[in-house]
Amino acid sequence: MERKLFALLFALLLTFAAAGLGEDALPQAVIELCAAAHPDREIVSQSGWGDASRGQFALALRTDEGYVLCVAEKDEGDAAYALTIDNDRAIPGGDTPRLTMDTDNCLFISQIVGEKEQITWRSDKRDGVWGPVNIVYRYAWDDHTDVEHYAGIAGGALILSSQRWDKNENAISEPESRMPVPVDASYIERFGLATFDSRSVNVYSGEVRAEPGLCAGLLEEGETLVQLAVQSDCLLMLVDCADGTRRLRIADVGGGLRRNGPVPQNMSMDTFHMGDGQLFLGTDGDLFCFARTQDQGWYLSCVQGQDTFRISPLGIRDLEAPAAIMTNDAMRYGTHPWSLEITQLDLMQLPASWAEAMAQLDTSCYALVNNPNPADRLHLRTKPEKGAASLGKFYNRTPVWVLSVEGEWAHVYVGGVRGLEGYMMTKYLAMGGENPQVKCAFETLFIAEGVERVPLLDAPDRRNGRVVCDLTAGQDYEIVGVAGEDWLVIMTWDGTVGYALRELFWEGNG
Repeated sequence: MERKLFALLFALLLTFAAAGLGEDALPQAVIELCAAAHPDREIVSQSGWGDASRGQFALALRTDEGYVLCVAEKDEGDAAYALTIDNDRAIPGGDTPRLTMDTDNCLFISQIVGEKEQITWRSDKRDGVWGPVNIVYRYAWDDHTDVEHYAGIAGGALILSSQRWDKNENAISEPESRMPVPVDASYIERFGLATFDSRSVNVYSGEVRAEPGLCAGLLEEGETLVQLAVQSDCLLMLVDCADGTRRLRIADVGGGLRRNGPVPQNMSMDTFHMGDGQLFLGTDGDLFCFARTQDQGWYLSCVQGQDTFRISPLGIRDLEAPAAIMTNDAMRYGTHPWSLEITQLDLMQLPASWAEAMAQLDTSCYALVNNPNPADRLHLRTKPEKGAASLGKFYNRTPVWVLSVEGEWAHVYVGGVRGLEGYMMTKYLAMGGENPQVKCAFETLFIAEGVERVPLLDAPDRRNGRVVCDLTAGQDYEIVGVAGEDWLVIMTWDGTVGYALRELFWEGNG
């Protein structure tokens, strides 16, 4: 709401300024004051109110490198105007800035950057001091929408958020706020209007460059922040430690701080391509992608190295195999050393090739549903008997974690430990190393247009089913079975299994 009011108020003030409303003539005393402080510097933009007896004026004076920002103020009873702000780093070179000083001790500075970008700085004067500066960076996309990134200091933290707007200033997305970044007093001081350096504060596009003063209280003595990624509910930090090692730190919005062991010294985060819930770590041309799961843990999800393949807690999928994206046939189910949460994972030993990954995959604990007729589906029973209640019927190649074999029945989890527990007949399962030979028979359906999220329930029951997670368009999932006519059984990338209403899906248009 504050960001929206910021934008609307600024637009209104610009309209008034363009119409010549709310602006008083610049007193001669202010002109002489600026000339004395900056001889031969031209005043190219100004805004303010007042007269010879009292007033408040903001001015931009052109320099060889940019602009000097001056604020001249005088209260009734003061002998003369004084420059309360004289900052030659606040406004970078480029187009002439637009200044708007209102009568409520609020200053707006706006500057066009290139053809598609605009930056607006705002500072309020409180208790006789200007600052801290708040920033709105606006970028015009080719689809006729704008994205705005907001950055400001509040409560001892750097606050970041973003939102999309159409050309008529209508919000077309909800504000996306990110976790506040704790900062120390020296970082806060840099945002004061008197000391603000627009060229060294790197928060305009939502990216935050690692700088002294960031992540105050999160780093141990001797640690230096190398990279920082700010997401909605966590901070991802690469730090160099006093012992010469580089390590990963994760600070959660609830206050927890997780640490892991050493990472390769040349490892870095690809913050440019990372989205919320993603962590991309690169080294020597190899990229290791991690995804955040429902339990808020971070797990290795994809490797782009000598080969390209997916990794999940359930196994490994070859993304270079024919039709690997559209079918499950390239998936190899089993356990491997990289199924641990990232803070328990040895990041010095990540696999860069398919052969290296497969060499450490143990398929013995998994079986696949393997009906002789691919059109058939196998029941998951609540008890090891044919008359027991069915928890669903499953397509060929559905992976099951085998807990034990009891005669003609196997005690299993569908998917893995996050899946459904029950019993399947062993004669319809391909055990262990046989799993690559079973052809996939999953349904291919897409979340219907207009459906923002699909709740996965722990039972096929609209009223009493508990939501175990939500699916959204573009998320990685597979339809592994059905429960009656109305329900699908869906398995997510990390092995979470639940029931979803069939009416929320469609076959697509292609």
